Amino acid sequence: MLAFVEGRVQAEKLAYHVNQLAGEGFAAVHHGSVSKERRAEAENALRAGKLRLLCATSSMELGIDVGEIDLVIQVGFPNTISAMLQRLGRSGHTDVQALCAYFRERRLRGYTAR
Repeated sequence: MLAFVEGRVQAEKLAYHVNQLAGEGFAAVHHGSVSKERRAEAENALRAGKLRLLCATSSMELGIDVGEIDLVIQVGFPNTISAMLQRLGRSGHTDVQALCAYFRERRLRGYTAR
């Protein structure tokens, strides 16, 4: 799974809380403040199927091959519709059926599906 958020703080929080619920190592982060080596490790783990969820900012939008992605989640709304389409377009590049989901953040109440 690939979850797009609008900032590094959101990416870190989402990965932290998912790892609290699902177990350490379930989710990792990918944003511009993460070292190039750590981003590459996360990309390789996702590609190899060892990582279940990558919480990313726009750093994952273009040009990075992460293999088969069967679920893309957008948390919040990006600045442009084209950015959203680019992000959601990351899923379904194989015969596997893809599902794209959009979540909007509700302050102090977590996340709700829309």
